[in-house]
Amino acid sequence: MKLFFKKDEHGEIILEIQKGTVRTGFDYVEMLRQLLEHNEIEEPVFEKMDDEEITKVKELLAKIKNAVAAGLAKKI
Repeated sequence: MKLFFKKDEHGEIILEIQKGTVRTGFDYVEMLRQLLEHNEIEEPVFEKMDDEEITKVKELLAKIKNAVAAGLAKKI
C-alpha cells in the first residue's frame, strides 16, 4: 500500500492512497482491505511536511501495521 501525505496552504494534511496504479482520495475501508490482504505499507510520500510531522506519521503507520499483524496472528 502506498500513501501520499501533503500539507495544503491552510496547514491541513491531505492524504491519498494508491489503488492499483491510481492515486485516489483516502478511504479507510480501502486501507484496511489492503492491509488485510498484504499488511505492507510502502515508504510514504511526504510533501510540505516538517520532520516532526513525518516522524509522527511513520510511528502511527508502524503501530497500525503491527496491530494488523497481531490481529492476523490471532486468527491462525
